Amino acid sequence: MSIVAELLTKPGVIAAGEYAYRGDRFSYRGNLTESHARMASIMCRATTMSTHMQGEIIAVVIFPQLPSVAWLGDAWLRSHYLRRGECVLFIR
Repeated sequence: MSIVAELLTKPGVIAAGEYAYRGDRFSYRGNLTESHARMASIMCRATTMSTHMQGEIIAVVIFPQLPSVAWLGDAWLRSHYLRRGECVLFIR
C-alpha cells in the first residue's frame, strides 16, 4: 500500500498527494479539483522550501557541523534529504 492510499484511509483526510521538490510535478487522489490540488502542491512546496531555509539558518548560526535541520511540529526535519514530499489536507 502506498503512503497516499494509506493516508486516504485516515479519518478526516479528503485528499493526499505527492509533489516533486522542484515543484514541476504532482499527483493526488481524493476529493479535490485539479486546480485546487495544484494550489495545494504549491503551498506544500513553499512550506517545504521555507522550512529548508530556516533549517539552513539554524545550521549555520547554531550548529555549523550538522546538516540542515528545522523544528516542524513534533519532529525534526532533515530537509537536505527531501527529494519529494507528501501533503495531506484535513478538514475539521
